[in-house]
Amino acid sequence: MDILQKLRDRARAHVQHIVLPEGADPRTLEAAAKIAREGFARVTVLGHGLAPIPGVALLDPAASDKLGAYARLYFERRRAKGVTEEEARKTAARPLYFADLMVASGDADGSVGGALNTTAETVRAALHCIGLGKDRDDPDRLRYDKTVRSSGWRLRADKEALRTFLNAMGLDLIVEIAITRRNKGYDYSRYGEEEAKESPFDRVILLRRDGTIEAAEGRLGTWTAPRA
Repeated sequence: MDILQKLRDRARAHVQHIVLPEGADPRTLEAAAKIAREGFARVTVLGHGLAPIPGVALLDPAASDKLGAYARLYFERRRAKGVTEEEARKTAARPLYFADLMVASGDADGSVGGALNTTAETVRAALHCIGLGKDRDDPDRLRYDKTVRSSGWRLRADKEALRTFLNAMGLDLIVEIAITRRNKGYDYSRYGEEEAKESPFDRVILLRRDGTIEAAEGRLGTWTAPRA
């Protein structure tokens, strides 16, 4: 059984609610129809005036009764950055942000974008609405042990074979790395020290088929030399 078939079987066995915010793109609608037909996920497509798709829920963010709640959630998360309530409502009505606010509110398990929006726009919406993970912005972050340790499953792949596959399929590869920072406490005293804590968060990296590496902060470098 190839890896794609394993992923399909896993998706069918653990059906998740996935939101596709770019209903204005024909590829999104085609993908939604296929996902629903194959039973890979429960799909909601966001957009206005969309034609019915068998097995797919269609939702217009601007007309949703959840818009007010999502706007309040976004306002609370971004008010420290100067976002007003009016700006929060306008932002929450944007499909890309509405989809991520559905995830942040627990109304969906995930959202997939990037057909009409750039990588930077897609990642920015996720960061603003969902965030980076527990304690990612802890002001005491310098107290965490900087020693690098690794555990878990590893997947090794030949770079040239991977690049050939990505180019043949017209795809880029998203890699999610689970990272745990461990509190090392204070060096000058162990007396009365609070119990050591661990802060998990995820690091998402995009390996593009042209050989470049991108993350939320922009381009990081290359994972393989570009073809001549």
